[in-house]
Amino acid sequence: TRVVGPHSFAAKYLVGRCRPEEIAWDIKIGAIPAEYVPRDILLSIDAIPNFNTASAFTAYPEGSPMHPSWPAMHSASSQTSFWMSVVLDLSPEELCQARLVDYGVAYARTIAGVHYSDDNIAGLNFGQEVLASLLPMYLS
Repeated sequence: TRVVGPHSFAAKYLVGRCRPEEIAWDIKIGAIPAEYVPRDILLSIDAIPNFNTASAFTAYPEGSPMHPSWPAMHSASSQTSFWMSVVLDLSPEELCQARLVDYGVAYARTIAGVHYSDDNIAGLNFGQEVLASLLPMYLS
């Protein structure tokens, strides 16, 4: 996180993407007119029980973090499989398991309602790029 975090935050504030709870809440209260929202999304939002505050959209009582959504920093920081494959002699099965952990961290944030799935894919890719550019310096 110490290495990836500053890069991720710079990208977040450059892009400024709203969190899913912000968009869902704006749809719920009509700030985004229904005619601009696909019907299946309207029905899904209407079906959320106890959706009476924006934070109720997420799995966390406090809601989403206050910073922008893209790229997902938990995903960017969870690049265990990338650096492990460089510094350890992993078997194909071990590498697959490490990548599953990375993806699990990323996907859980989508399920929790605090990121879009492409935030997490971008975060995974972003974390790999940052580590790929910095690892040679650490390994030399």
